[in-house]
Amino acid sequence: MVRPRMIAHRGASALAPENTPAAILTALELGAEWVETDVHLTRDNHLVCIHDASLDRTTNGSGSVRDLDLAEIKRLDAGSWFYHSGAKAPWERGWLRVPTLSEVLDLTRGRATLLIHLKRPDLYADLEQRLLDGLREAGVLDGSDAERDVTLQSFSVGSLRLLALLAPRIPRIQLILPDSDAVTARALDAVARYTQGVAPCQTSVTPEFVAAAHDCGLTVSPYTVNAPCEMRRLIRAGVDGIITDNPVELSIARGAGAAIRR
Repeated sequence: MVRPRMIAHRGASALAPENTPAAILTALELGAEWVETDVHLTRDNHLVCIHDASLDRTTNGSGSVRDLDLAEIKRLDAGSWFYHSGAKAPWERGWLRVPTLSEVLDLTRGRATLLIHLKRPDLYADLEQRLLDGLREAGVLDGSDAERDVTLQSFSVGSLRLLALLAPRIPRIQLILPDSDAVTARALDAVARYTQGVAPCQTSVTPEFVAAAHDCGLTVSPYTVNAPCEMRRLIRAGVDGIITDNPVELSIARGAGAAIRR
């Protein structure tokens, strides 16, 4: 039985404000081997880590990320909303802001693989190339540990195929929507031609699916798994990674899996 890697979704987003440095650091402190984040482009073409194309849900700002400059976004509060009304956040304000991709890489590099989700490549011209340029500027793309430092994922087949051409050294994962045709063995074989792994919805994952993916040379890392019983089921199914908001629960479930093996 495989001990799946812990992939902290938007950082430890059940325990700290998603995609903020606070969530990233919490995930690292809890032993996450991988940390997942999402990238968007500002008006002045800076890569920032935020899940939505809009600022409204996770900051005290409003409007689209692409309509503001980085300096404007940096002034926003991206984390106080997470804490109970009247309670003091256990982080300084600088840790509760929208970080740049470079800032997140500074936190994860050498400690965990950063799983970068190209969230909406349709919104931005040349997002794939801009992302690779950003990784190169951060000293990641051409480094000897590039494959360990970052992995790229997207629902967009076109983006992943392009990234396979532009940066073949950087591993890629195909995200799969629930009830997608991509869960068939024939589709998995096609996916294996341009990626090294798949990230299906947890409800799509069975031992048979995992075996079929492994037969194609693909890793399997389902999302977004927060229920302990579902974590244990997926561990028994043999998945390679589990994307979760709560690394604490997964750490417990992985320990239980080890006890079962003994």
